[in-house]
Amino acid sequence: MIFNRPWLIVLLAVMLVLFTAFQFVRFGEAVAWWSFLAGLPMRVPPLYLALTGLGWGVFGGVAVWQLWLGKPAAKRTIRILSVTYALYYWVEQLLLMTNPLRNTNWRFDAVVSVFLVLFILSILQQEPVGEFIGVQHEQEKQD
Repeated sequence: MIFNRPWLIVLLAVMLVLFTAFQFVRFGEAVAWWSFLAGLPMRVPPLYLALTGLGWGVFGGVAVWQLWLGKPAAKRTIRILSVTYALYYWVEQLLLMTNPLRNTNWRFDAVVSVFLVLFILSILQQEPVGEFIGVQHEQEKQD
């Protein structure tokens, strides 16, 4: 166990940190490339890209913080995050990102989406995760 946490907690935390980092990168890149993005023929303005990146980044950060500290709300927060993000992703793909020049493999995206949500939900059902979450954990000093 790293920092006295089950490996499934560490795995889930790494996944959430990566998700959160990518969302903050989305926010930062939308701000940095604002004028370029505004000139593209997109159905959504750069403000949408920036705000959704910031919002999902903050939500992911809260989930990481709750999980790492073993807060009782962590399971619920992570469940809500994983399911709502998957739904958001597909609503965005089907309704907003409809440029005919866009080339995506939606079957692969669908399989990966379902797999990730089920994988995350199954991690939350594991006994070591259940034992860890709900008990306040303090990181002990490493020798």
